[in-house]
Amino acid sequence: MFTNFKLDDVKLMDLCIVRRRELVKQYVADFDIDRLMHTFRINAGIASNAEPLGGWEGVGSGLRGHFVGHYLSACSRFAFADKDERLKAKATEIVDIMEQCAKPSGYLSAFEEEKLDVLELEENRNVWAPYYTLHKIMQGLIDCHIYLRSSKALTLALKLAHYIHGRFQKLSYLKIDGMLRCTKVNPVNEFGGIGDSLYTLYELTGDKSMLELARVFDRDYWTLPLAIGRDVLDNLHANTHLPMIIAAMHRYNVTGEERFRTAAVNFYSFLQGRTFANGNNSSKATAYFSRRP
Repeated sequence: MFTNFKLDDVKLMDLCIVRRRELVKQYVADFDIDRLMHTFRINAGIASNAEPLGGWEGVGSGLRGHFVGHYLSACSRFAFADKDERLKAKATEIVDIMEQCAKPSGYLSAFEEEKLDVLELEENRNVWAPYYTLHKIMQGLIDCHIYLRSSKALTLALKLAHYIHGRFQKLSYLKIDGMLRCTKVNPVNEFGGIGDSLYTLYELTGDKSMLELARVFDRDYWTLPLAIGRDVLDNLHANTHLPMIIAAMHRYNVTGEERFRTAAVNFYSFLQGRTFANGNNSSKATAYFSRRP
């Protein structure tokens, strides 16, 4: 079984790392919740006078809302690890606002629901990673439940997952394969680690529809070659396929299907020839020439 350290299993002792951690924590603590939640409220038809964030959280960005998911995870983890009531309150406030913004269907996002219609029509064009963004929101809610025991956060995550499950039930195998085949160097249809989050929801709730949906995101074009020892890493987007390996590891832990363990172990072996000292990775050729004097 693949296992991770828990947050309370490890204590940082290096003073340099501790100082940097505190800087990150202060960065998180200083955020204005109304600014963070501006696009969620606007998308839900709720008035907001907050100053919008910019960049990938800007009002016109296809990824808007994804940082908020990361932020909720950070608040939840810091609050748990440090018993920080200030950050716990921020996490609770975000979940309360998300509850106000969620549709009766379970849909919860800072971008329009119609973006998923576009993905289903275009498959890998004219969208910007909607399920990638929904994954970050879902994982933030899951972390808020795991670390802060928020039943409301779990309910919102589960309702969002049921909404997604309902959409996929209406689609053919070929349509789903087109939507989730992320083989471009920078795929606009990437879906992040949503499979991993869904396996967690299954473990938390025992809801078999979560297991069924999680398996949808374990794509054969990626896991099958790895399971039989074929190196298919060249020209694939790491930010897409590393989360898929984490999901494969999670699937093995949940179901005991050996091929997903084998795929993860083989992936790790293939990655070794592509990894730089700073942890980044590239193709074999780039990694080779970067080592030459």
